[in-house]
Amino acid sequence: MDTRYLRSLLSVIDTGSIAEAARVEGLTAAAVGQRVQALERQLGVPLLSRARHTARPTEACLNLVPRARHIVREAARLAADIDPGGVRGTLRVGAISTALTGLMPATLRRLTADAPGIKPVIVPGTSRELYEGVADGSLDAALLAAPPFGLPRTLKARTLREEPLMLVTPLQGPYRLDASRRGRNPDAGGQGVISTPSNAPHRSPDALARMLQSLPYIRYDPQAWGGRHAARWLEDQHIAPPVVCDLDALETIVMLVSDGVGFSLLPGWHGIERLAHGCRLTPLTPASEAGTVADTTHLADRTGAQRRADTHPHAESDGDARRYARRIILLQAMLPDRPGMLAAFASALGIDDERSASGPSPSTGPEATTPIDDPATISATAAPRDDRSGS
Repeated sequence: MDTRYLRSLLSVIDTGSIAEAARVEGLTAAAVGQRVQALERQLGVPLLSRARHTARPTEACLNLVPRARHIVREAARLAADIDPGGVRGTLRVGAISTALTGLMPATLRRLTADAPGIKPVIVPGTSRELYEGVADGSLDAALLAAPPFGLPRTLKARTLREEPLMLVTPLQGPYRLDASRRGRNPDAGGQGVISTPSNAPHRSPDALARMLQSLPYIRYDPQAWGGRHAARWLEDQHIAPPVVCDLDALETIVMLVSDGVGFSLLPGWHGIERLAHGCRLTPLTPASEAGTVADTTHLADRTGAQRRADTHPHAESDGDARRYARRIILLQAMLPDRPGMLAAFASALGIDDERSASGPSPSTGPEATTPIDDPATISATAAPRDDRSGS
């Protein structure tokens, strides 16, 4: 049985149509259809229920899907087994949208230069989807927002970034907060304007709260893993602005704010200033704690000792900053099948095995757990306790 045919069948199941599977596979729809038909002849049962524009798996097909996925994964790992160094073969990595445009480009450049034998397959998705992909083995690793629960012993994570919560407001129109500044900053180079203590539109928290209370709010979906921080900030400030809509698409939210639809609260991801044309970006934590977008903490660029000093210098003073910050992690299996390739990918991200590999503490035994809010090491034995999706 040709594993390529199994891969095409799985693509049809995952995408819901032969045409879309053909696009993903880089084949014609006819070729994908012929592969599925060949499998049906070999197995002697219909595998797909075909409608006009869709294809659904039959009950017999659903019964064989788990084994088919396992076979396809194992076949893809043969190349890695041939290479003693473990840096040859396909590496499936998931990423949320802001990581795709922020962290991934430079990482891929370094990875392809340092480990040309690795063929990365990048899978976009929400944090919840990517978490499940790593958990079930369909993904080797993923860049996602830290989940709101502890990790099982089978998974480990490394913190890549802490992104401070930003107030995103339009520079023009009736909903701009700085009436004295009209139009874009001439020195912004076509990018968003980043507020500093000297040019922030409202220094008084009470004044800011009163202003936001009545402005239309484009809400980062609070059901998303990354959206809960904005919801927490508004709740703590006792602000309940009128909601225009909920979105789990940060780039779209920035565009809507730029067009003057309303304001939003978003994490300061790497590259937000390039997209925020016509927006003012104001950090909602003191600059000494979380910094502006330009110097958002990139923990992977620091040594383990530096990071521990940076993330735990004053528990009381940095509590607010970390309470509202979105944390981006690299998630992988505790005992990966391809440790060599994952080590190469982690190195391309700027981290190594010494830094923040989470897991049971060797000094306290396998039952020890670490709170998920600790950015240095984030494993825990608690099972996921909600089914919310999001980035």
